[in-house]
Amino acid sequence: MRQQDVGDPREVLDMLCFTHAGSTAVEFKFYPTAGQGKDLRGEEFNLREQGADDLLRHGFVHDIFRLERFCQAKPAGNGLALLMSNVPALWSESACAGQASHDEDFRLHEGTTLRETRAWAGQPDHHKTRTLQGNYDLRWDDYAPPVEGLGQFRYLAVEVAPNRLPAG
Repeated sequence: MRQQDVGDPREVLDMLCFTHAGSTAVEFKFYPTAGQGKDLRGEEFNLREQGADDLLRHGFVHDIFRLERFCQAKPAGNGLALLMSNVPALWSESACAGQASHDEDFRLHEGTTLRETRAWAGQPDHHKTRTLQGNYDLRWDDYAPPVEGLGQFRYLAVEVAPNRLPAG
């Protein structure tokens, strides 16, 4: 994968694609949970527990935040944030919905709209808080049929495009 600077020398993209129509920045998150299974050849594998769903959610919103900056740069491009997982808690509304949690504004469940300020721990001045320029309706799709021992893999794709951002 090609890494490309987007302004800050410490920031890189997972992939930058070029066509005659312009460029597309892509950010990937692949986040499986624990599980055991066999691949199509019958080889057994074990996935370890990842944990830290809150940090994954923050990282995905941060990717969208960064892609917005990329789209507003000259010459403008567009962006795509992709998340693939077999963690149902990411696409399902929390059983604790409405209860205070530090990552409540970063939930990615089906039907959520990401927009405006996403405050970490309810504190708008927290260093993990992100303010988005666009509005992003989240829709998860199945990636493949369920896998025995691993469950359902699903993906979330969020397009970031200049025409969805305020002029500036």
